[in-house]
Amino acid sequence: MSSLPQHSSDFRNAPASELDLISVAIKENPYDPNRFAHRGTLYLRNRQYQEALSDFDRAIELNPADGDIYGSRGNTYHTVGRHDEAVADFTRAIDLDQGAAIHFNNRANCYADLQRYDEALADFERVFDLDPDYVEAYSNRGDVYKILRQYELALGDFNKAIALDPSYTNAYYNRGLLYAKMNQYEKAITDFSKLIELRPAFHANDFYTRGKTYAHMKEYAKALSDLSFAIELEPQDGFAYCDRGFVYNMLGFYENAQSDLERAIMLRPNSALNYLNLAVSLRNTGRLHEALTSLRQALRLADSHHSPEAARMLAEIEQSLKRGSR
Repeated sequence: MSSLPQHSSDFRNAPASELDLISVAIKENPYDPNRFAHRGTLYLRNRQYQEALSDFDRAIELNPADGDIYGSRGNTYHTVGRHDEAVADFTRAIDLDQGAAIHFNNRANCYADLQRYDEALADFERVFDLDPDYVEAYSNRGDVYKILRQYELALGDFNKAIALDPSYTNAYYNRGLLYAKMNQYEKAITDFSKLIELRPAFHANDFYTRGKTYAHMKEYAKALSDLSFAIELEPQDGFAYCDRGFVYNMLGFYENAQSDLERAIMLRPNSALNYLNLAVSLRNTGRLHEALTSLRQALRLADSHHSPEAARMLAEIEQSLKRGSR
C-alpha cells in the first residue's frame, strides 16, 4: 500500500526529553502497562522499532486485554514488513474491541500488502459499517481497487475521500497516480500540484512524481525543473537521476544525461532502464562501443518491458559499426 499504517494517535518525532521522562516513570513503576505502551509509541515515532516491539510486548504481558496495545504492536510489525504478525495482532485487537474501525482498516492494509485482496476488501466493508465517513479507509480501499485495475471504483473512493476531507493529501497522491496510469496527465498534474500546495513542507517524492508526469506529457522543461528540485531535496534518489537523465536526452543535453545516468547506476546498479537511457546518450555522442556495453548490461538486467527496445538499439548500433568498418 502507498500509505503507512494508520495509528490511533498522531505520530510526530518525539523529543528525547519525553522519552527520558517516560523512562524515569517506568523505573518508578515497572508494572504500569500504559507507561510501556506510551514509550513504545514514542520509539515507533522515532523509528526505533526493536525498542518499540519490546515495550509493546511488556505492555501486553501486563495487560493482555487492551486491544489498542495489540493495535500499536501491529502497526510496528506492519511498518517493518512483518505483515503476518501484524495481521495476528490486529485480529486480536478486533476480538477485544469489535467496534474499533481503525483495527479493521489497518488489518485491511496488511491483507493488501500480502496480496490477500478479497480479505482486505471485506475488512474495508467492516470499516464503513462502523464509520461511513472514515476518510483514510476510502483512500486505502481505492489503492486496492487500483492494484486490481478496477479503476472506476478506485476513482470513486479517492473522490469520496477528498469530498470528506479536501485537505487529505494521500487521496490526492493516489488519485494523481491513478490519473497518470489512465493517461489523464492533466488531471494528474492538478492533483500533484494540489498535494504540493497542501503539504506543510516540501517532499521530494511529490516533485519527482509531478516531474515524471510532465515528462510523459513531453513538457520537458517543466519536468526538468521538478526533477531537479526533487534531487535537491533528496540527493540519493536513483529514480530521479534516471528520469532526469531521460529528460536531458530528450532535450539533447547528452553530457548532462550521461552524468545523471552514471549517478543513477551508482545508486541503483540493477536497473536496466538506467543502462538503456545511458546507451541513448552515448550513442548520440558517437560513443558507440560504450553504448553497446551499456545495452548488453541492460539486456542482462532487462524485464520483458525493456528488452525489445534494448535489443533493437543493440542491433542498429552493431549494423552501423559494420557499415563503418567496410
